[in-house]
Amino acid sequence: MLVFPCKLSIMSLVELLLMFTAGPGAAEETVKVAAGTFTTTKVEIFQSWGIAGPTASRVLTVWYAPEIKRAVKFLSRGRGSNNIETDFELELVSRNFN
Repeated sequence: MLVFPCKLSIMSLVELLLMFTAGPGAAEETVKVAAGTFTTTKVEIFQSWGIAGPTASRVLTVWYAPEIKRAVKFLSRGRGSNNIETDFELELVSRNFN
């Protein structure tokens, strides 16, 4: 299990995880989003939180496209949280980077 400081942003965390997962055995997945079709590395991040131990958790799945150095899709699914919305899906809709 890899443990990272809580102050890392999601993108920093994804980049760190890619250092451990990228390479000859890394799982690639082709993902189609509004901005196009990309060959990605899929990273799953398990998060849990609570005051007196974990009371809520989620799995955040990120599809990272090395070609454009961006995450192109996020999917979050969680359980147990009454105060935080854990279920969402985001995708890249444009790739006009300056």
